[in-house]
Amino acid sequence: MKIRRITPIELELVKSEVAHFGAHSPPLEEDMLVVRSGAYREIFLLTGPLAAFVEGCDEPPLYMGIKLGEVVGERLRVSLEFATMLATSATRHVVALDEIRSTLFLYGRDIFKSHLPVLPLGRTLVTTSEGALLGIGIYDGRKLANVVDKGAYLRRYQ
Repeated sequence: MKIRRITPIELELVKSEVAHFGAHSPPLEEDMLVVRSGAYREIFLLTGPLAAFVEGCDEPPLYMGIKLGEVVGERLRVSLEFATMLATSATRHVVALDEIRSTLFLYGRDIFKSHLPVLPLGRTLVTTSEGALLGIGIYDGRKLANVVDKGAYLRRYQ
């Protein structure tokens, strides 16, 4: 694995995800973003001095900063950590679920159209009625499919 600075194209992927959700952007300066390349590319947000330190390491660290996501094809697959940051100010492609639907979503279930407000098609941030992020879904016009939720970490190790 290799750690390097983010390229302008990768930076645009991150900014396009922020714009997709209509969120206020956290500080996304090039000197704070690094990419760990290996089997796939992961983008991390670090403080400026830490980014310079990590880039110069012979052996990349296992853990560092906040993982913003993974580059898959020509788009960024947003991590739950980055989605949590975006959900606090998102104005588009976000849906708040009631308590029953929130529980179902956290158990990995899909939510059908009859239980949802009008949503645009595509990737959607799923939150509680209080605004806490539950996960990420994709709305296809019939249902909100669960892509990843915060309960997935627990189910993975059962």
